[in-house]
This record gives sequence, structure tokens and C-alpha cells, in this order.
Amino acid sequence: YNATIVIWGESAAAWIEVFYEITPRRSTVLTKINSLVVSPDDLDKFRAYIRDGMDAPYIVNFTLGQIFYFEYKFENALEAFNRAENEMLDEREDSVQANILYFYQAYAYGELGDYQGAIDKYSQAIQLDPEFVHAYYNRGLTYHKIEEYQKAIEDYNNAIDLDSEYVNAFVSRGNAYYE
Repeated sequence: YNATIVIWGESAAAWIEVFYEITPRRSTVLTKINSLVVSPDDLDKFRAYIRDGMDAPYIVNFTLGQIFYFEYKFENALEAFNRAENEMLDEREDSVQANILYFYQAYAYGELGDYQGAIDKYSQAIQLDPEFVHAYYNRGLTYHKIEEYQKAIEDYNNAIDLDSEYVNAFVSRGNAYYE
């Protein structure tokens, strides 16, 4: 993840055409739109380059959150992910795969020490996708951190039921039983 993700596009009243480019970190991107130059440092202002509408603000904030996430800047990531969630229309939750957004939010909450926030977001991800193995596993890890071992074991069991070769879930379950 040693890259910057840049999004740009063209829009009209009824559509938005979005382009993505991954470049070496801290480089400059030249687009095909009026020779526009976008610096990775300006990505938080990037929303101004695309028209608000449809899912564009969601996509921009989600992508910006991922950039911060993979740079281990979890406070910034969470702010961007929360903006993405606020931009998402309820009826679009499935089509924009909000379960992935909730997973990233949960992980960021956990890294910031807000374990209840993490559990809540992992639960939202699971509610949208009951077969989201990693959400069960990570929620189990979070329960484990706050010493709620029985809930952790239940989540590890769910992860194992969905993926019987998920070695980390077996190991974590064993550790929870040991605790």
C-alpha cells in the first residue's frame, strides 16, 4: 500500500464518470480534464473537483479514509469514513457495500481504543453481510481485548463455521478458552 489513490471524473446532471489512478506516494497526477494537476496533499480538497450527486461524495470520502487507514492515521481515517457514512443514502447501503465501510470504521475505532464503537461497527457490517468472516473474527478480537471471552469465543466459532481453514480464528479461540 505504498501508493496514493487519486479519483477524478466528469459529471453531468444525471451521471458521474469516475476515474482512479494509483501513483507512487507524494507524486503528482496529471488528469485529462483541463490539464488539472492534483497533489496527494490536496486530496482532502478533492471533493471540489467532482460534482456532488449520486455516490461521488461517498466514494471520495471512503477512498480518502483508506489512504489515511493504510498510513496508520486512524483519527483522520475515521473522520473520512464517518463523512462517507453521512453521505451514503440508506437505500444505497447494499449497492455501495457499506459493510466494508463499517469494517474499516470498526478497525479504526479499535485502534483508537474505542472498543464499544468498534464492536458496534463490526455488528453493523455483520448485519449487512452475515457471512463476513473477518468481521466476526475482528469483533471476536475486540471482545477478547475487553475480556468478554464468551462473546469472543462465539464470534471465533462463527468465523470458523464460515471458513473452516481460518487458522487465526482457531488460535484466537484457543487463547480465549485459556483466558
